[in-house]
Amino acid sequence: MTLSCDRLERALAPAAQTAALFGASSRVSLINDLGHRMTCAGYSSFEKLYDAVNGRCCGTPSIILFLKCTEAYSDPVEKKARLLVGLLRDAHGWEFDGARELGAPVDYHEIRGHLRIGTVVINDSVLNRKIKADCVSGCDDNLIRAGVSTAIETIARYTEDSDPLRIHYVLWKHFRVICRRYEPSCCGQSTLDVDQLDPAFVESFRAGTGWSGCAFSSFCDSFKHGRFPAEYSYGGDYY
Repeated sequence: MTLSCDRLERALAPAAQTAALFGASSRVSLINDLGHRMTCAGYSSFEKLYDAVNGRCCGTPSIILFLKCTEAYSDPVEKKARLLVGLLRDAHGWEFDGARELGAPVDYHEIRGHLRIGTVVINDSVLNRKIKADCVSGCDDNLIRAGVSTAIETIARYTEDSDPLRIHYVLWKHFRVICRRYEPSCCGQSTLDVDQLDPAFVESFRAGTGWSGCAFSSFCDSFKHGRFPAEYSYGGDYY
């Protein structure tokens, strides 16, 4: 049995929605491929896969290793696979062996934030020109995301009682809410809804006089020079 576009749209679209689900055909192809590979491997559910690898999320054997053999999770930087493990662990209470060693699921908000702050610096002149010209290739994108992932893993090593997945959640919310693509809050041109931030940061973001609007502005390269480059627009297959 295979999933059709019509069935996927009926399952996911709100009753009042008239527009078709974006990219339904591609999504159905990914779901069917995942289902086919799981069935062929003898897994009738994700729980069966979890049990078969004893809850191990990375290494050999592991959930990540299996997922990377599927079309949907073939990203070499493992963005969606890591995100899946993180959501199951932190939102649904699943326990995973090795989750603290799992890297971060890097997306475009974190690419923008880390490049602006300077926690990730690209010294290759050719790659910098490609970013400015917005003509980044798939290989370039993988390289940049891998660098951002390494930065998050490094930060996690120096952060007590944390790991790359948790650091990812905090920084992702920060960059999405504060270090926006247009009008970042440190420019003072727009209001900030602190309720959208991670609870651990809310009090620091309620600081009084002299606050720039960002906890990182004291060492942020973009804030220092007054230039806030946006992330490249390459979406690839892994966003």
